[in-house]
Amino acid sequence: MLSRAVSASLAPRAATAVSCSRVTSEFGRVVLSQPLLDQQEQQVRWKHSATQIKRLFKKNPARVRIEKAKLGLDSRRFPSPSQTAVERTYPQLFEPKLLVNGWSAPPPGDFCRPSYPFGIARTGNKPNNAAGFLPIYSDFRVAGSKKTTLIRKVTGDIDAFIAELRIVLDLPVPINLNPNYDKIRMRTGGTIEIDGMRSREVREWLAGLGF
Repeated sequence: MLSRAVSASLAPRAATAVSCSRVTSEFGRVVLSQPLLDQQEQQVRWKHSATQIKRLFKKNPARVRIEKAKLGLDSRRFPSPSQTAVERTYPQLFEPKLLVNGWSAPPPGDFCRPSYPFGIARTGNKPNNAAGFLPIYSDFRVAGSKKTTLIRKVTGDIDAFIAELRIVLDLPVPINLNPNYDKIRMRTGGTIEIDGMRSREVREWLAGLGF
C-alpha cells in the first residue's frame, strides 16, 4: 500500500517533467518544446561566438574575398577578363607534335624563324647530334602538394617573354604587383616559375614559334 501511494504521488511530477521537454503532435511525431529549444540555442551560442558563426556557417565577405583572390577573381587585385583578353604579339607559325616524354621535333631546315626579342636554347650533349628537349620542367615541393613549372635557358628580353607567356597561359597580372598573388615568378639563376602543371602548354607554344 505504501509503495503504491509513493508511486502515485510521483506520477504527476514525472508527467510534468516529460511535458516540459517533449510534446507529441496529432500526427504522432515528437516535437521539442520551447524550453528545450532555448537550451539548445544557448548551447550553440556557448560553443561558437558570433564571429565564429558568421565565419563558419554564413557567407562571410572576408572569406569570399580571400577565395576570389586565390582564384584571380577579385577585381580589386586582378583586372577583369576583358582587360586580360589580349591578342598574342607573336602568332604560332606551325602546329608542333609532342611525344609522351615532352620532346618535339625542331623546325625543318628551310624554316625561317622571325626575329624575336627573346630566345630559348634546347638541351645539348645528345648522341648523334640529335635535337634536345625544350628546357621545361615540372617541380614538386612541400611533400608533393605544391606543383610548379620551371622554364630555363631563356635569353634576351625576359619581360617580353613573360608578357607573352601571360597571354598564352591566360594568367592575370596583379594590379598592386603583390608577388604573393602572382602566378609567375623569377627564381635565382634566371629560372621562370609558374604555378601549376603547365609544361605541355609552354612546350607547344615555344615549339610553335620555331624553337
